Amino acid sequence: MKLHTLKGSTQLFRGGTNSGVYHLSNNKILIIDPGLSESRGAKLASYAKKENKSITHVLASHEHSDHIGALAGILESFPKCQVLIDQRGKYILEAPDAFLAYINGGAPNKSLRGFFRPIEGGLKIDNTLKEGCFDIEGHPFEWLYFGGHSVGSGGLITPDKILFLGDTLIPGEILKKFKLPLLYSIKEQYKAFEKLTNSNYEQAVIGHGKRPLSKEECINLALENKLVMENCIQLLLETLKTPRTKEYLMASLVESLRLSLNYKEYLFGMSSVSSILSYLIDKDQVKISLDENELLYCLC
Repeated sequence: MKLHTLKGSTQLFRGGTNSGVYHLSNNKILIIDPGLSESRGAKLASYAKKENKSITHVLASHEHSDHIGALAGILESFPKCQVLIDQRGKYILEAPDAFLAYINGGAPNKSLRGFFRPIEGGLKIDNTLKEGCFDIEGHPFEWLYFGGHSVGSGGLITPDKILFLGDTLIPGEILKKFKLPLLYSIKEQYKAFEKLTNSNYEQAVIGHGKRPLSKEECINLALENKLVMENCIQLLLETLKTPRTKEYLMASLVESLRLSLNYKEYLFGMSSVSSILSYLIDKDQVKISLDENELLYCLC
């Protein structure tokens, strides 16, 4: 694992999921988004030991396992490290099967098992985050609540003005291939785009991006993400001129966007369709009806 210094005490381990490292003192380390696998966590722990340091804090940008699953590997070496996540994400991580049940719409089946290891058994969260400024070991941080990608998603600004924002934005290279992002709340995602413009940071680390972005680049990427989201909304609005089932709407989006999905990706897409429908229903643009035992959605 190669460590890249971004500024001051803030560093970065690149990977499938980018992990932040902030040096709290001569011998204490905060890890931001450790990643998915236990082996990744073990590598982070080995790095700390090699440097004669301890991982005392782990912070997750949100509750998805590709950002927090590696915690298991860290805890083997540093069992007393404190785990921090947004207060809304805490309930997902501490409840076995909560995320799987939310995506599946009911108790998860055996085909879903293993997709989200090792968080399926639940994790203990020591401290929860609320939007605003806070400190760790005397170092001032800021937590921004985003809530668009997942119920507990947010971003951490380090004292060096580096923003780690997890999956709130999808990198441009992924947007070109997959134009139906996983979204929990459209309303909160719109707010997130505004916060990325108005917050005080100099660089941004995207969870799955190839490199850190300047603030200007981050704002431009937010615009790209916004356009992709709004394209999905517009495609659904066009389809909803005729009453349709949710499954029909999903199939229409997959065809329009020319997507090729596996089972997990299909469930993610259906979750996003549900989020868009909730947004449109709350705006009184879409209504719900039951016709011959089918649940239908259409324009008001």
